[in-house]
Amino acid sequence: MKKDWTPEQTEKRRLILDAARELFSKEGVSNVSMRRIAAKVNYSPALIYRYVKNKEELLDQLRTEGYQILLNRMSRLEVDPDPIKYLTDLAVEYSGFGVDYWEYYDLMFHMPIQISEDGTVPVKGYEAVLGMVRNAVEQAIKAGHFAGCSVDEAMFMSWSQIHGLLSLYISGRTPFHIGEDRAKVMLQEIPRHFLRIVATGKK
Repeated sequence: MKKDWTPEQTEKRRLILDAARELFSKEGVSNVSMRRIAAKVNYSPALIYRYVKNKEELLDQLRTEGYQILLNRMSRLEVDPDPIKYLTDLAVEYSGFGVDYWEYYDLMFHMPIQISEDGTVPVKGYEAVLGMVRNAVEQAIKAGHFAGCSVDEAMFMSWSQIHGLLSLYISGRTPFHIGEDRAKVMLQEIPRHFLRIVATGKK
């Protein structure tokens, strides 16, 4: 698909991407057709193919945008000399991304991604985000944290806990008595508590 878009074409393609993101998140990728996306933006089915090749291209583009937003947010953090402090800062920024851009988060982490034959994820930005987190975990292990854990084990253990919290929040399954505002605060507090206790063994 060509990239030398005119301003008008860029605007139309943006409308298509935004409509696809909303529909994919609400109805599921498999339940949304290109015709459905075209109707959302009042375009004919034939016209939409001037701007995107297929649904897979839409999904890849949206995921790429999401990873770029997440990478930008994580990159703005200063690397704290305390590796656990830096890792928790990354976790909190990750949680903030999930809250602020939940539709992107849903597409990035709740829907299957086709893995390439070489074992990599063919979505721009994924490897950069993964590399940033992996480096932070490696530094924490070198400093004596995550005793007995490999880098992959420490990464998956930490990510699964934070991802679980975000998934509950995004799906509206946080306990009702907590309330929206308190739930958002807890999404920042709990990763800090979890990483401090699990990584260092200190409450």
